[in-house]
Amino acid sequence: MTVDAGTQQERGAGRVWTVRLDPYGRPSTGTVRLSCSRPACPDQRFTDGAAAARKAAVAHVNLHLAHIRAGGGPRGEAWCACRAADCAWHTPDPAVGARGSTRPTAEPGTTRCGGPVALTVYADRAGRLWRIAEMCRTVRGRHR
Repeated sequence: MTVDAGTQQERGAGRVWTVRLDPYGRPSTGTVRLSCSRPACPDQRFTDGAAAARKAAVAHVNLHLAHIRAGGGPRGEAWCACRAADCAWHTPDPAVGARGSTRPTAEPGTTRCGGPVALTVYADRAGRLWRIAEMCRTVRGRHR
């Protein structure tokens, strides 16, 4: 069987951008490092404390959001981004779905991906981690 180029569209996992704040150097200096999962984004260091670093992290997330929106927003052909993490974002057992293992068909308490993919921003309560992801409706509901 042959398939002509361009006649079949392959779905890929949703994209994920992660912005993180971590202490840098000696704790007594109070220096904070802002890092981004995108290779084009260099690490930044803030010596004036966590508040300035948080403000810069939010600005960095907004910069990525503006770039994604300018590029047409989330890709409609993408799968939910949790698939890139072996669905660990919404399965109760982190070992379930590990690469190479057989995924159970229907365990109680396991949420399946479902619904249209949209752009979602998740921030942890401590203000140290932000994740921008193309997620389905089901997984987005688990991160509210």
